[in-house]
Amino acid sequence: MQGQELTDRLRTLIELARTVDYAEAVEAGVDLTQLEGELAAVASALEPHVVHGELRTQAVLRVAELAERAEGMRPGTLPDVSGDRPEEIFRYSPIIGPLNPIAPPFRFWFEDGTVHGAGRFTTAYNGPPGGAHGGLVAAAMDELLGLTGVMTGNHGFTGTLSIRYERLTPLDEDLVLRAWVDRTEGRKTFIAGEITHEGQVTARAEGIFITPASFSNEG
Repeated sequence: MQGQELTDRLRTLIELARTVDYAEAVEAGVDLTQLEGELAAVASALEPHVVHGELRTQAVLRVAELAERAEGMRPGTLPDVSGDRPEEIFRYSPIIGPLNPIAPPFRFWFEDGTVHGAGRFTTAYNGPPGGAHGGLVAAAMDELLGLTGVMTGNHGFTGTLSIRYERLTPLDEDLVLRAWVDRTEGRKTFIAGEITHEGQVTARAEGIFITPASFSNEG
């Protein structure tokens, strides 16, 4: 995927910028002004290619890309993405997007009706001492549950999201995520999920996702 390696380096840069001791770096002879200039040069090289005035959702960058994906589909129908990789569907997502440098290093996959996830929150996502920020834990759960709706054909938007924090979600530790559809009622899909660390649940979530009336899953 073009741009992914550059985005990975930017993600690493964000982590370094969050954790470096600048006073110590300057004392050691690091020229921060020179580094600022080098970053400015990178920004100047990329700026002319920024997409303006188009859709730019977490799924697509350009309206033309959306139209290409929808080509041949009847108006109002939705694509079957159950066999796709989540990061390919939501490549610009702030949670799992490989082309979004603020996304933490998580990966999700779909298997036997359940969405699974693995990854970790690095120090860039710190909230309480040693733990991930609760708002970011909630964002990860929203992505996990919403993705579960998409992967199971229950496309919709978050109506309500309830998070129960069982214990601290640690930083820089391997986490396991899992979500599943509990039931559907008309256009409402009830989805549940959890994050675990070393077999212990750190957070649970329940959400109701609403499928707009204009959407249809009929081919």
